[in-house]
Amino acid sequence: MTSAPDSPLSLFAAAQDVARQQGLLGGRLASLEHSEPRGKSYLLQDASSASIARLPLEEVRTMAATRHKLLMESAGVKQVAEIHPVRRIDRRVAFRILPDDQRALAWALSEGRRVPMGRAFNRRDLLIGIALLPLCLVPGVVYLVAARRRHRRFRQDTEALMQRWRLAGRPDPSSEWFDSL
Repeated sequence: MTSAPDSPLSLFAAAQDVARQQGLLGGRLASLEHSEPRGKSYLLQDASSASIARLPLEEVRTMAATRHKLLMESAGVKQVAEIHPVRRIDRRVAFRILPDDQRALAWALSEGRRVPMGRAFNRRDLLIGIALLPLCLVPGVVYLVAARRRHRRFRQDTEALMQRWRLAGRPDPSSEWFDSL
């Protein structure tokens, strides 16, 4: 996989995410070979060329960009990418010492698999919540509760991803993925 958000695999993975979020997959498996962008939409098809969903191409590209941004914001992946590309073995070694959640995320993105969307609770959420508290107690509390729920959902999705990664044998991303960093 290339890490470019407009590569065919990136668009296919993003289309699956969009279809999954809209509840359009219905347990069916999409096929990369039969799915493609057409005009202003992305046609997601199964292995028998039966249509699963027709999604707005702009929405699919936005999701692909989000997936790419998620990968590039991972601090460990940035460190791996900064290692000289001629020394690929060093990139693999550096990648293997990253925390499991970052390795699982990179694997899922390189294979076009489902990844957790959203983000964890961070310092910015806390500062916004505290800033809203003096204005009126209710908006600050509501914001902090919503941020906590978002964090909990993100952690559950991350744990599910790590479980899928472990069941797959803790694989590394493809060698093309390392080359594309």
